[in-house]
Amino acid sequence: MTNNDAQISTYILPTLQEKESDLISLLPEHIDIHRFRLGVINEVTKNPKLLECSKISLQNAFLASAYAGLEPNSWTGSCYIIPYDKKATCVVGYKGLIELVTRAGICDSVDAKVVYERDLFIPKAGTSPALDHELYVEKSTSDSRGHMLGVYAVAFLGGGKSPKFEYLPESECIKIKKESRAGSNPHAPWNKHFEMMCKKSAIKRVIQTLPKSLKVDSKCGLTLSERINLASEASEGGDGYVHVEGKGIVYRNSEPAKELTNDSHDQEAVDTQENTEQKSKVQRPIQAGKFDATGRFRSFRKTA
Repeated sequence: MTNNDAQISTYILPTLQEKESDLISLLPEHIDIHRFRLGVINEVTKNPKLLECSKISLQNAFLASAYAGLEPNSWTGSCYIIPYDKKATCVVGYKGLIELVTRAGICDSVDAKVVYERDLFIPKAGTSPALDHELYVEKSTSDSRGHMLGVYAVAFLGGGKSPKFEYLPESECIKIKKESRAGSNPHAPWNKHFEMMCKKSAIKRVIQTLPKSLKVDSKCGLTLSERINLASEASEGGDGYVHVEGKGIVYRNSEPAKELTNDSHDQEAVDTQENTEQKSKVQRPIQAGKFDATGRFRSFRKTA
């Protein structure tokens, strides 16, 4: 047994087990606790830096993943547990967002494309929105489609309904990158895979314009629309981030306060009454802010 295997057994699994009853209540019917546990083990095995994260941040990330209705699985790109310094954070991938809206039956599929300067691209808004995109075909290996102009995402609703689309110019993508908590990190996806992250932002934007689903798929009564809203906020490049505090999941649009924990995996420096209460009951999210008419999280206000 390697040292990492030992730490998974002595640190990660007990940390996960403390929240097992909450996770079982939050998870959708098709993801049982055994499958979720295997997902966590695989993610920690692939990224041993998670072993250095604090217990509270790991539990927050596990709960946020379960609340979104997704299992940690970087292989499929649906949901990641990412270590930021020693704080584990749940980040939902664009494939996770697509999985949720298709699971809800809101649309059949979602696709995204980058627009380059030599493409023929005609977006039309108004009462009859439409989008035409003819790709420029390179004539030789030295030819190119030119510089990126923007990106768009299309949601195909099915049933004869017109698709919905959202277009983001490059300037808007750059703005979203700057607002991202990891946008200035040279190793972050925004700086290593800029076009892919732009497509993800467009997908997130179009998903927020889709009809809502009241379908319940958990023991605690969560609807898929609630899952989609939280998953959207937990996707990198969004307006805020998702954090779990004493009484439930909190949406915020600023960095989390630094955790007051020591460097040991065995003991947290602060064990508040709220943390103890959290173990016994899963509640609806406390929205430290509000969603606008399109369902996007906008303003911030403190809650009682």
